Amino acid sequence: MPPEYDEDEVPDYKIVDEDMANKMLDDIGVTNYDDVEMQLNQPEMTPRKNKAYLGKVLKDAEFRRNQLSVSCHKTIQKWSNI
Repeated sequence: MPPEYDEDEVPDYKIVDEDMANKMLDDIGVTNYDDVEMQLNQPEMTPRKNKAYLGKVLKDAEFRRNQLSVSCHKTIQKWSNI
């Protein structure tokens, strides 16, 4: 059952969108926004460490994107041969 809101109260859909984005990133095995933000806000993170960490996150995300692309292509080929 959906939550009830007062007349002047509006649900914050932005929070729901952020949660959905983080869930989707988790589902495909990519570091989500909240995890990246939390890591960057650690006191021991220097600008140099931040740059290295972000580079690693981007490299991992690109690798995963390529894996998913190949998987998708193979699935399409499999289904088109039926």
